[in-house]
Amino acid sequence: MLRVSACRVSAPRVARRACGAPRTVATKAPNASVHERETGFETEYFNREEKKLLSGLLKKMAAASDPNGEKDLGSLRDVLAKHNIKSNTALEKDLVSWKQQQH
Repeated sequence: MLRVSACRVSAPRVARRACGAPRTVATKAPNASVHERETGFETEYFNREEKKLLSGLLKKMAAASDPNGEKDLGSLRDVLAKHNIKSNTALEKDLVSWKQQQH
């Protein structure tokens, strides 16, 4: 008679020597899955909060590196010239402030 082991199908003696005693299924405590679920929710919550904080910090750093939007203003003028669009300072300021708020 053949015996199915965790490692291979073979005779009983070979199976025990190669893989050890037959495996038993460990049962978890009834509240173990609840604890795992709570841990998962907690991890997800903190990941979301960290993402929000890092996003805010990134926006602050971007605004601090170019507070007047001069670098953005130069790029904007290049794009407008490329498409033959005449602009004025009010339009440029509005577009730069929009970009800084959105991105």
